[in-house]
Amino acid sequence: MSRKAPKIAFCPACSAEVRFRKTPYMGQYKICADCDTELEVVNLSPIELELLDNYEAYEEDDEPFDDDYDSYNYDDDSGNRRIPA
Repeated sequence: MSRKAPKIAFCPACSAEVRFRKTPYMGQYKICADCDTELEVVNLSPIELELLDNYEAYEEDDEPFDDDYDSYNYDDDSGNRRIPA
């Protein structure tokens, strides 16, 4: 019985081996078992992985962070209103 050689790449975040049971394909997502980093296959010969670019998940239509949201009138721990001095 012939046994196929495992397909192995290395995590760019922690250098751990990342194994594939089947032949990987371009754009395939994989999670590193050692550091839980989301990875993407960017080359097939040799197999290369890069950190997954999650910027696509954030739409430009999303509301921007409002830095003035907390007007410092509330105590963050208890929710009680503070009286300015």
